Order: sequence, then C-alpha cells, then structure tokens
Amino acid sequence: MSEQRVDKKWQSKGLGGYSTEAILGTLQHYGVSTDEQGFKALAAQKYPMTIAAEWSARWTGTGQFSTFLPNAIGALWTRWLPDQLTPEAIGVPLLGALRALIEGDAGVTQKAFEVLFQELPRLPQGDRRAQFLKELEPWLDASRVSLEGLLDDLAGKGKSAEAQKLAQVSDQLFPERRDVVKAVLDARTGDKEAAKAALTGIARDAGRPDMVRLAALDALVPHEAGAELFDVLVQLQEKAVKEGSTAVLYALHSTTHLLGPKLQGAQRQQAQSLVAQQHSELERLTGRAAH
Repeated sequence: MSEQRVDKKWQSKGLGGYSTEAILGTLQHYGVSTDEQGFKALAAQKYPMTIAAEWSARWTGTGQFSTFLPNAIGALWTRWLPDQLTPEAIGVPLLGALRALIEGDAGVTQKAFEVLFQELPRLPQGDRRAQFLKELEPWLDASRVSLEGLLDDLAGKGKSAEAQKLAQVSDQLFPERRDVVKAVLDARTGDKEAAKAALTGIARDAGRPDMVRLAALDALVPHEAGAELFDVLVQLQEKAVKEGSTAVLYALHSTTHLLGPKLQGAQRQQAQSLVAQQHSELERLTGRAAH
C-alpha cells in the first residue's frame, strides 16, 4: 500500500498536481484497492460512472473525501487511458450546448459544438457504444429537454444553422433516430403533412427501438398530432413494465406529461394512472422517484 496520500485541498486544487501513487494510496485508505492492470481490465468493459457505482459500496470516505471516488477514477482514466473517450467528454459539452441553445447564448453554443464535433468521431462502436450511451443518459436527463423537441423549437424560430448542427450531433449519437430528426426538421421547413405521416409511421412501427418510437411521438405533440397515438404510449408502457426498463420508463414519464394536456376524458384519466405506475415502478427499480 502506498504511503502517499492526497490532502484535503484536492477539491480546490484538482487532482492534476497529485501523483498517481497518492491517488491510489488515498483510494486504498478509504476502502478501494486497484492498480493499473486491474483498472485497465475493468475499463475494457465499463466506463467511469459504472465503476464508481460498483466501488461506492466499499467507499468509506467522508467530508472532503466523500466525493473523491468518481474524481479519482476520472483522473486515473485520463492518465492510463488517454486515448479512450469517456461519456463525460461528450456529456459536458452536450449539456452546455443544449442549455446555451435554450438560453440563446451564441458564444457558449459555438464553443460547445466545436468540442462535440472534435470528440464525436471517437465514439466507440458495438456493445461498447451501448454502454457508453447508457452512461451518457444522465447528462441528457440533466438538460430536461429532448433533442427532437429542441430541434423543433429551433427550426420553428428560424434558427436553421443551430438546428442543423444539433441534428448532426443527434445523428452521430443516435443514428437510429435519423429518420425522426429529418421528419422533425421537414415538419417546420418542408412538407408538414408528409413529415407528420412519417413520424406517425415511426411511432407505430413495432420493429423500431422503443426510444425511437417515443421520440417520434414526442415530435408529433407540438403539431397537435399525438393524441391519436395514445395507444402506442400504453403499449410501450406495458412492455417497459414487463421488461423492467428504467430508461424507457423515464422517457415515458416525460412523454406522458407532454401528451397529457392534449388528452380528453378517459384518456386523460388513463394517462394519470400511467404516471402513477411510472412513479411506483421507477421507485421499485431504482429506489428513487421519477423526479
């Protein structure tokens, strides 16, 4: 065990100035032991957030060291795996871009897009990509906006350049949603009825991923065309509950709130029941509420 330790000033100074031995010594002092070989073996299958979640059960750090674990994992990843992209490297500029677009901050938007277009070509592929995108979800959730919804808003306001850049980001991150993104933009700049028909077809296509179908349904709501697809929402929720899919349940929660005001009578009452079920299932599966 290394005798070197990180001191209490690490939070203000950052970990860049501390030796790797000091970081490892501090990790071991508070219950987590690793080395370069073991860390790289774990990193071949998982990303920092998942590693931190697994190691947190053994973590005993408190006070200034209560948040040391994820920061240490990030520092070790940077030192030992500098060529491997992390979800944070995309999540931080993506969240920045989304917030800046909402707030109309052109300077921050441009800088965030520059970072994204530099990093996105490094996205992993195959099963590794699926794990990467799973760890990217919290950054998207933190923005409290859907990519398709923001695209629709930008296109509706005539901000075509921003909309096209965001569409490029979405297409690289979620190529399976490419048809949805195209239809969203066409609904504002092209044949609106054809675009609505395309989105309706996607939402009803059981062969597409559930998240893609929900994205299409979300995109239809601003065009007053979502209520007639309420049955799709019900079907997707039944499937998500059966499969215990937290990601889909979180997305359903957002979609149900978005669609709810457009519903009437029995459908609106059923939507309220769906929301209650979403809350109970997410709390059962994750130990925390949907909000």
